[in-house]
Amino acid sequence: MNKKIEVIKKSKDNMRVKDSIKTNYEYAINFGLIGSVFLIIISTFSYAFLTLPISFNKVYYFIFILVLIAFFTLSLLIYNNNVNRESRFIIKYVKLYPYIYVLFSVISAYTYISSINQLIVYLVAMLLLSGLEIYYYKKRIFIFAFAFIIYLFGYLVKNGFDAEWPRHLGGITLSSIISYIIATIHYKMYYHQKIIIDDLNISKNKTLKTINTLEQRNEELKQSHKITATMLKLTQEVLKNDNIADILRLVLDETMELIPNAQAGSILILKENHKMKYVAARGYSLENLNKIDLYYEDLYQATLKDKFEPTVIKNVKVFDTIHVGKQKTEHLWSDVKEVAKACLTCSFRFEGEFYGSINIDNFDSVDAYTEYDKYLLKQLAQELEIIISIYSLYEKALRPTKYDELTQAYTRRYCMKLLGKTIEENNNNSPISVCTLDIDSLKEINDEFGHDIGDKYLAFFSSSVQKSLNSENIFGRIGGDEFLLIFDGIDYEQAVKQIDLIRQYFKKNKFIAGKCKKEVLFSVGIATYPMDGKDIFKLIKISDNKMYENKRTKHWKTNN
Repeated sequence: MNKKIEVIKKSKDNMRVKDSIKTNYEYAINFGLIGSVFLIIISTFSYAFLTLPISFNKVYYFIFILVLIAFFTLSLLIYNNNVNRESRFIIKYVKLYPYIYVLFSVISAYTYISSINQLIVYLVAMLLLSGLEIYYYKKRIFIFAFAFIIYLFGYLVKNGFDAEWPRHLGGITLSSIISYIIATIHYKMYYHQKIIIDDLNISKNKTLKTINTLEQRNEELKQSHKITATMLKLTQEVLKNDNIADILRLVLDETMELIPNAQAGSILILKENHKMKYVAARGYSLENLNKIDLYYEDLYQATLKDKFEPTVIKNVKVFDTIHVGKQKTEHLWSDVKEVAKACLTCSFRFEGEFYGSINIDNFDSVDAYTEYDKYLLKQLAQELEIIISIYSLYEKALRPTKYDELTQAYTRRYCMKLLGKTIEENNNNSPISVCTLDIDSLKEINDEFGHDIGDKYLAFFSSSVQKSLNSENIFGRIGGDEFLLIFDGIDYEQAVKQIDLIRQYFKKNKFIAGKCKKEVLFSVGIATYPMDGKDIFKLIKISDNKMYENKRTKHWKTNN
């Protein structure tokens, strides 16, 4: 088996060297020039200094020298790249040159009278012939057999079978054998050199490929490190921020920093009834994006077999028009100056089910994103799944300490913590209004309709107040039927207007549960930072006192 492998390898090596010799003319061109110089020197010396046979016309020999010079000139032009080396004529000339050289050297040799000189010229000519090319096996036999026959033929034409014939035959045979051996050694040396160089080149290419692979892996490790560092940072944010939308906005910002060609982006999450909601956007108006009803079935991921593999949507508006419809598409992109040409998108999951998708847009090219960008987004989507899971666990563990179970308002402790933080971060002493709210008639409802209805009354009050507020306000239950409402950046007069809006809401939306149908009434007191004080407890005490005064008089605006 090993011998068979060696034979195959040797055969392949032979073919490789043979093909190399057939196509490598550089060596033949260089040594062809040397051969031409040798023939010109010998012939010119013979013409100028030696006695030529009487039967040989010097004019013809002079023409012969001129032909040699012409061949030398052509070889020089080829050597200096003054002609096209790849032309058919030049390739044929280089291949046939050894045979032309043999013919010219025979003519040069047999112009001499002395047979000794003829043998010397023949030996030198054969030694040069062995170096004109690197002959593979068949061509080596053919060219040296051709030279041997031509030289013998030349001798016989000139001298016939004279007394010198045996000695001359022996000299030609010996010269041919020596030059053939030299040509063989030359070929073997080239053969092994070529194999070594090729193997070194293969080894070099493998090494370069390995280095490139290692450099690529190193870049991937750097990016993975960046992703890990980013996700660690975001995980810490989870522990500080109880709003998942804020965390997802941070995720989007970090993702766009990591992906080079990201120019805009968004994150959608799945809500009730397969409806999708944009919770984070960069480069787009989040409010405008959410004006349109977008469902899971409208997403590109809904068309994929594996929705959790990253993919690129090209010509986004065309895709949206086909899958979402022209009207929705126009609404979706109404506030955008230009529509993305490429969108890199990847879904993420929570508890094994589809939860949302992250989309990174580019406005310049449909080919803006690479396979490596897909890899990065896949890693980020997987890290995002971990963050959402951490947030969910954290929320389950800490929610009872933050939210009142019945009303879903903040607990007293957490509400006080947020108020303290708001005051601490208020560097420019802008107004903060602290409002104490107390529900009227809760005891009568409990007595008449039962505590279950009373609990629903409390929950209705809390949810209604929160609907009337924006997300920047702080609302918490501080005990029983008493609540705390904090307006940041709002003075007393503005706080009064906000309270009036809440009262108007309750006039239009009565509490209905079973046989109970009532307008929700409440008393309120307002204290304003820093006018009424800067201490938290002092502010709450002032607002509490004003609330009791309002409860007693029922005229809270004038009494406040």
